[in-house]
Amino acid sequence: SDESLTPLARWLRDNGKTQAMFAGRVGTSQSYIAGLCAGDRLPSLRFAQKIAVVTSGQVMPEDFFETSEPQPPEAA
Repeated sequence: SDESLTPLARWLRDNGKTQAMFAGRVGTSQSYIAGLCAGDRLPSLRFAQKIAVVTSGQVMPEDFFETSEPQPPEAA
């Protein structure tokens, strides 16, 4: 289902881009992008910011770093 897609995977699908095309655009390997799309890898903050630029802000750093665990108030 759509809900199981990570924001990056959804963006690639919706914009008709392959992982390899996107990898070339941001200067990394297709296998790394595959890991990000699967949710198996986490980008560095700098790389996540690069993804935000390339996707015109549609895939933001917080899309990668949000956790399902409740955050303590000071972290909110």
